[in-house]
Amino acid sequence: FAEALPPNGTELPKPTTTTNSTEENSLHKDLLTSMLILLLVFIIFILLAGYFFRFRRHRKAVVNSGDKKMPNGILEEQEQQRVMLLGRSPSGPKKYFPIPVENLEEEIRMRSADEGKLFREEFNSLTPGYVQGTFEMANKEENREKNRYPNILPYDHSRVILTQIDGVSSSDYVNASYID
Repeated sequence: FAEALPPNGTELPKPTTTTNSTEENSLHKDLLTSMLILLLVFIIFILLAGYFFRFRRHRKAVVNSGDKKMPNGILEEQEQQRVMLLGRSPSGPKKYFPIPVENLEEEIRMRSADEGKLFREEFNSLTPGYVQGTFEMANKEENREKNRYPNILPYDHSRVILTQIDGVSSSDYVNASYID
């Protein structure tokens, strides 16, 4: 086969694809960069949405389980909670004497050793309950909602008595006791 030569006898330049491939490479790089940026923005958006959803759900749980207060300070929609009291030990009675003030610091340090074992022993040696005390005011229906814990009540003989508000019969009650 004979090649066709131009009339002047020189060869025609062959068409080059260099220009086209450079433009295609540039187009591919721009497209790849754009896709990576979009993917990165999408991932950040998903992470932020997850974070805010989780925070919002956590906040709702806190609000739903939290106490709601009324203007007079009485808690509303509060579940009664019980406080775990330390159990009594079956050990025999042991005498505990008053501690002089000058020895108090050393005595506290000594009884605090071993995770407060001596304090627990002394507490557990106390007789359960106070036979002479009553809880009549604390157990009145109108005062029950003022008791945060149903098993921790002030004795009638040592309870703090507030000044009564005119017309409000139970306004003198607060779950508090004087101690010696």
